[in-house]
Amino acid sequence: MWFGITITLLILNSVDYCYSLSCTSQLQELSCLPAFSHFPSTRPKCYCTARCPDLEDLQQCSSGQLQIDPCGICLECAPGFSDKCGGQNNKDGMCAGGLACLIRYNPAAGEIEHNKTGTCVDASNDECKKFSRTVSCRPGQLGIPGDFPFCPAAPPRCSSSDAAQGQNRVQVVSDVEVSDSSSQTEGGTRRPKPIERPGTGFLFAALDSSPVRKVVEVVNNVRDSPSPVRQILDTVNGFLN
Repeated sequence: MWFGITITLLILNSVDYCYSLSCTSQLQELSCLPAFSHFPSTRPKCYCTARCPDLEDLQQCSSGQLQIDPCGICLECAPGFSDKCGGQNNKDGMCAGGLACLIRYNPAAGEIEHNKTGTCVDASNDECKKFSRTVSCRPGQLGIPGDFPFCPAAPPRCSSSDAAQGQNRVQVVSDVEVSDSSSQTEGGTRRPKPIERPGTGFLFAALDSSPVRKVVEVVNNVRDSPSPVRQILDTVNGFLN
């Protein structure tokens, strides 16, 4: 008996190891970003490429929730009530939040829970509450709303007609600037534009204030003081209080 259990565990561990190697190789070969990755930002999300299911189709998911695939690359529909679920490494999906994957198997016939599929049921199902060697309830997982992810729209392509219109706009702006400059002439002599000087805004008003002038004066006068830093701090503290 123990020998059979040991062989089973070894097989399961080897299967998980091979599956993890498969995910690793897939992630290394990606030219797009996995579902929850953001860098480098120049790459598109994998779920916006042909590698993954179309987002418009996923938005029709009966459960209204999306989850990542076993390798974390694509988004997939979270199985809803009465949908198929489970399987090896949950390849058939984890049930949506509030549900559980009810799996029935028969160890006496050599069946293993690890690679069996089941059906999504309510998490409070009676069979899930009872301990049994032939029944397993894998907990569901709350997914992201189906309408949450999106693919950025491609920038509009500039046609030759659009380029010609852009050149016309530039010419119109240039003509307006020329007419404005010519309107500043009086009697054939160009009138110089007035020089704009900054007014007494917040920064200038602050520099003209008496407390600031005192601080500047203290800073300039305490360079030879044995304790200039303390004197400056005491002066500023007096102004604040």
